[in-house]
Amino acid sequence: MKVTYILPKINDGGGIGNIFSEVNAFKQSEIDIDATIVSLETAFSTKRMLQARALGLRLLIAPQQDTLREVLLSADVVVVIYWNHPLLSKFLARWILQNVKKPLILSVQVNGQTLPQVLPNWIVQCSSGILYYHPETLSGHIEGSLPKCCELSHLFVHLLDVKENPKRDLSGEFVAFYAGSLNKFKRLPNLFDLHDRLNTSGCRIEYWGAGEDCSTTERLNQLNVGVYKGFSNDIYADFSKNHLLLNPQSSLSYGSYEKIRVECAWMGIPSLVLKCSHIAVHVENGVDGLIASDEYDYIEKLEWLVKDIKAWNTLSEATYHHIRNRYQLENIAKSTIEFYRKVYATGPRSIDHVSLPMTTLSRALSGMGKWAEQLEYDPDQLSDLELEYALHCEGGLIHHANMDGMEQDLKNLIERLFLVLEKRRNAK
Repeated sequence: MKVTYILPKINDGGGIGNIFSEVNAFKQSEIDIDATIVSLETAFSTKRMLQARALGLRLLIAPQQDTLREVLLSADVVVVIYWNHPLLSKFLARWILQNVKKPLILSVQVNGQTLPQVLPNWIVQCSSGILYYHPETLSGHIEGSLPKCCELSHLFVHLLDVKENPKRDLSGEFVAFYAGSLNKFKRLPNLFDLHDRLNTSGCRIEYWGAGEDCSTTERLNQLNVGVYKGFSNDIYADFSKNHLLLNPQSSLSYGSYEKIRVECAWMGIPSLVLKCSHIAVHVENGVDGLIASDEYDYIEKLEWLVKDIKAWNTLSEATYHHIRNRYQLENIAKSTIEFYRKVYATGPRSIDHVSLPMTTLSRALSGMGKWAEQLEYDPDQLSDLELEYALHCEGGLIHHANMDGMEQDLKNLIERLFLVLEKRRNAK
């Protein structure tokens, strides 16, 4: 089967990593695919390009439209690694306008019901199938949504060769660590302040990740508790002797962080999460992690595990065995290729009734879901955090303006939202 993957950019983010994990899983399961990766952005990671070549993948960087169309038409299925990125919106708009008669599959890397990553109706309407990682992605009302047979929940993880729960020195220091994007919109915004409350006796906090913005970099240099370790290129070497994955997120965080949770669980490392966050639906409380009711409970549970190493050891063993019973990579690989074949056999979906947004503002707002109307007409009703997400995070209004141009109506909305925030700051 010929599969063409489309993603906006090739960096250290999850999109390209998920493709590599998927292709590796196919190879391990002796499933033959002919894969091409198309990056829409000109910038790329040399390391990732070398990894693609080592896997035997063809890689195209920002190809001309004629070349891109030839690649699309030669594929059996086209898989779009989707989040609300301006380049993907423009790609899908061209797909509809050019009426590319190929089966299109959306592989949704984020929680598609969270600002500003809500899966838009017009994009669902042009797809023949949807792969998703978070159960809430399709929980909202999506007009013209697909039949259940055209949806598949899956997650590809490159599993480590760990035959038993790694042995740890339980008499030594307890190591709790955060691993993931350090962008303030993908982590708990007050992550560092939260851990500063911790009584660190007997516990070391580590931060691993990349993607930090200027304010995060400055904050990492002023930690009261914890140390920044950089980006991990070998999670077994860096994490296997650690005790607990710290995975708190805000109620707006759109990344599920499920991949790192599974990878850590595979090494017997449970997670600590907040109930209000979207990662909590992936964790079974007391089985493969702990779900804290709020930030105070989060600190209490962390300090409890540091002090009660027997309780941690019981949770670690339960985590290790639970993930092996629940996560079967070969079954996921086989169900995914069968899904691709089914979508291919069904053929492309009719786009006759797709309502295509024609402006940059309308495309950006289509990914805002229930927040869109308030952003345009009643932004005073939104919290500071909601306004910050809508303006600044990837897929937000400023991201679209920077990539697609500052149309007047988009400029007016951005200025109006800034004015709301400024008035609030002056009132404090």
